[in-house]
Amino acid sequence: MRERMVTMKKNMMIQRLAAALLTGVMAVSVMGMNVFAAEEGAAVTSVEFSKTVEAEENTLMPNTAFTFSVVPGAAATEDGKVIYAGIAGGAYFAAGAETVTFAPEDAVNEKSTQISLDDTKFTTPGIYRYVVTETAGAYDGITYDTKSYNLDVYVVNGTDGLMIQGATLNAQGAIDKTPGFTNIYATNDLTVKKVITGNQADMTKEFAFTITINGADGEQYKVKNSDGTFTTITSGTPVTIELGNNEEVKIYGLSANDTYTVVEEDCSDDGYTTTIEGADTKDGLTAAGKVDTGDDAVTYTNTKEVTTPTGIMMDMAPYMLMVLAAAVMAVVFLRRKNTQED
Repeated sequence: MRERMVTMKKNMMIQRLAAALLTGVMAVSVMGMNVFAAEEGAAVTSVEFSKTVEAEENTLMPNTAFTFSVVPGAAATEDGKVIYAGIAGGAYFAAGAETVTFAPEDAVNEKSTQISLDDTKFTTPGIYRYVVTETAGAYDGITYDTKSYNLDVYVVNGTDGLMIQGATLNAQGAIDKTPGFTNIYATNDLTVKKVITGNQADMTKEFAFTITINGADGEQYKVKNSDGTFTTITSGTPVTIELGNNEEVKIYGLSANDTYTVVEEDCSDDGYTTTIEGADTKDGLTAAGKVDTGDDAVTYTNTKEVTTPTGIMMDMAPYMLMVLAAAVMAVVFLRRKNTQED
């Protein structure tokens, strides 16, 4: 009995020494890395990373979701460490956690999610590697992050069996201060401007426009109005605005395949003619196109010009002189005739 107890104590000491050795290996190996560790004696159950969408100022967040995967990585030996291929189910996304969703209403451009860790999947202590990646999508304007992260899970002997004592998450070939994926949302802006000109134009008149932006389903665009206030336009929903002389609206966040249509109210009955500059296509009072090569501007110029009848008296003077001369001659003729009759 006594020998058995001695043997059990020796085994426990060996397990503790093995755990301490692995902990020491982890401490040395993760210098400068992103470390996830629990309190002494506690197990690490998850690893968190961020998702960031970088966009231009005043551009609303895209209406889309980003998806990630975690799969077992390959076995390797690095800096004297033996790294085993990850065990299936040892690192996984809980239901829904593999997706991070953004929407135009979001006030932030950074969110986070977690990878869950399950120590029951492991049968021996060691360092186990997984690879975390983002699934490339096709949302217009988005550049997807192509980085791959190595998730190394440190499994040790605990008091009640195997436990996950820590984990590191770092980009392959680089060390990130904060682990995460970053997407670039490339967009451009559209400006619609009004100019009034002409000697009979009403410089205080406001002209009505209907503007429609067609993009991804549910996408929204921030609008800076002529008075400096901000509103939003929803993809596919026409909005009506009014602009006076030299006033403009600016619409932010159009991606390369988004299209715009601008239609001005017909004011030809008031004597105005309309010209359009800057649009891809122009048809009467309608301007349309894409903002795919940089910020763009569409200018509507309304002109009311009438020729003033200056110099009309000078033009009629010769005829009036002729009439006057004829009248004088008629009077003289009549007087002579009357004198002869007397």
